Amino acid sequence: MLLSSDGRIYKPRCIFWEWLFLGVDSPFRHALKEFCFYSEYSENNFLLPNLLFSIVNEIPQYGYVERLEYQKANKYTLAEFEAIGATVALLGWFGLSDLHKENVALGRDVNGKLIFCPIDIEILFHDFSLISQTCLFPTSVDKKNICGLTQLIRFAREAGSSKFAVAMCHGYLEAMIHLNKNGYILDRSIEVASLFRTGNGSVISDALRF
Repeated sequence: MLLSSDGRIYKPRCIFWEWLFLGVDSPFRHALKEFCFYSEYSENNFLLPNLLFSIVNEIPQYGYVERLEYQKANKYTLAEFEAIGATVALLGWFGLSDLHKENVALGRDVNGKLIFCPIDIEILFHDFSLISQTCLFPTSVDKKNICGLTQLIRFAREAGSSKFAVAMCHGYLEAMIHLNKNGYILDRSIEVASLFRTGNGSVISDALRF
């Protein structure tokens, strides 16, 4: 990891997708505000951080990104489980995959606010049929506990209550209802992504829907 003198991380590769989903002033984040307004849905339901990016060219092929400072969370509220479910729905809507624990940030920022986001976006528009194909949840073939939400699942199991799973499912389903209704607002903000699709990819507006 290369750091600049002011602590920013230099990424000598395409950072377009990280900038789009995590950049505070990206078209997608502006569209997310619009989506929440028209859906009458709180933007706080999504746990993406607001990071500053310094790009070398107009199109962010490579550049610097603000270092994400966070600490592991020791406990969570039911409302936070709902917000995690909503964020899972948002990531699934765009077919983000390969979100194992090395590619995901889950914890509390310096202000104690819970954050949950991909930090290394490698696969998008994955046309999957199960949400576990995001790699956020364990599957029968995951024997090494490498899924992105391993830490969260362990907390829920140790709590010995199903109410956390119920809260996450509720947050997921509620977000999916709004995405099915107004997701086109978000789709428009990344129409350029259609240039990167392959024959096996899914059209943005046909991403995962339940």
